[in-house]
Amino acid sequence: MPFQVACQTLPYSELSLERAVVGIAAAGYKYAVLGTTHEGKPALDPDAGGAAAVAVKQQFERRGLNLVMMFAMTNGLEPGGPEKFKKRIDQAKAAGVPFLLSMGTWGYAKWPDQKHTPEKLAELNKQFVGIIKPVGDYAAKAGVMIVLKPHTGNTETGPACRKLMQEIACPAVQICYDAGNVHFYEGVDPHEDILVIRDHVRAVCIKDHRGPRANPIFPCPGDGDVDHRRLLKPLCGLSWDIPLAVERFEDGRVKKEMSAELIDSLAQRARLHLESVLKDLMTPG
Repeated sequence: MPFQVACQTLPYSELSLERAVVGIAAAGYKYAVLGTTHEGKPALDPDAGGAAAVAVKQQFERRGLNLVMMFAMTNGLEPGGPEKFKKRIDQAKAAGVPFLLSMGTWGYAKWPDQKHTPEKLAELNKQFVGIIKPVGDYAAKAGVMIVLKPHTGNTETGPACRKLMQEIACPAVQICYDAGNVHFYEGVDPHEDILVIRDHVRAVCIKDHRGPRANPIFPCPGDGDVDHRRLLKPLCGLSWDIPLAVERFEDGRVKKEMSAELIDSLAQRARLHLESVLKDLMTPG
């Protein structure tokens, strides 16, 4: 079974990184993913260099956690984006972190009812592909894989991701599937959608969602509309390790009002749910 059950530090973003590491370890995880910010500051500044990345990874290792992925903090489209991306790749290489998580283009002129025009979407996609191809080549030389997750625009669904993979045509740029995003942003059934992009999935963001499109309720995994057994079953036959990265579980709560202990307990519940799903997938019949 090629899955690594991991927890992102994003649920702990209102707390310190150290408290996030403590909580993830206490919740029983062996794998972790570095999020974006903690207490309003970057979890790891891309300008901080490789030594800082190594020091962050050592924070996880001291608690028995293997850091398998971190956010790129850019999709390359902002001014200076390509260089920022390369600095992040250098950090991942220095720390031995195999995956960098990023996104494609944003698809909405005004969320949630007004998408960009087809012309605007095509323009943004052209810019993105022109940037990500050389960044992907740089990542390949560094031994790092960039994984893009569905987040509207040119990664909004499985078919959009597949088309993008064909355009980029770089083995070091693949997909981190996100069922919660597909369900929330586009109202698409992720259980069928993932089949279209299966062979490019190198990681999965574990995010449940409840209700219709644009309903901002993300419950603890297992409590929403995503059937993780059905979602992950098509990936069982793949030959590579796939991090399953728990991302959020507020279930309508305000994150800054959630206690550290509550976040710990929900992180543990998410882990137990995923481990139960994987055990079921391994059971014949």
